[in-house]
Amino acid sequence: MFKIIKIFLLILSLQAFAIENKDSLSSLKLALGKFKTVSSSFIQNVHDGNGNIMDESEGYFLLKKPDKFYWETSYPNQQIIVKNKLKLWIYDVDLEQVTIQNIKSIKQFNVLNLLIDNSFSYEQHFNISSTKILNGNKFILETIGEDFDFEKLIITVINDKLYSLEIYDHFDSKIKIKFTKLKYNKFIDENKFSLKIADNIDIIRQ
Repeated sequence: MFKIIKIFLLILSLQAFAIENKDSLSSLKLALGKFKTVSSSFIQNVHDGNGNIMDESEGYFLLKKPDKFYWETSYPNQQIIVKNKLKLWIYDVDLEQVTIQNIKSIKQFNVLNLLIDNSFSYEQHFNISSTKILNGNKFILETIGEDFDFEKLIITVINDKLYSLEIYDHFDSKIKIKFTKLKYNKFIDENKFSLKIADNIDIIRQ
């Protein structure tokens, strides 16, 4: 009898998890559906498994649905990452070197794509739950399978806007990106999402 009760409770808990997962997914899609473009400054910290800050950088970024982003780190080193429908550029300003990749050849998952691609199948790749916080929600996305080089994402939304993004690897190290001066649905010139390369820059094509 005790064994049957345990099985019954397990089934109930799995059903509750499925409902929570579905509700959290709906809430996440609603939160990410509030913008077509985003412009923001950011502060990025890299933490080790003990929570110590190992590295800090800052810069600004632009997102434009469904497939474009511009990410520029200005401190301590300048690096620019640009993506559009066809290409990805990674430009190291100090090294005077740019890597250009065809989008179709890229296998690695990019977290920013999750924010801009409305057709992304979250439920196929993540178990999703959420926690209510003051004026917002934390969405916890735990990876399914071994196709990712990270274990968990936490997207924090406050007052209906992106507040932070946390990326945890398999060793409990964490990258935390906090967004500041964030603006939704402002005009962004399409030219921002392609990179003009000066003649003195080394080009690596992949």
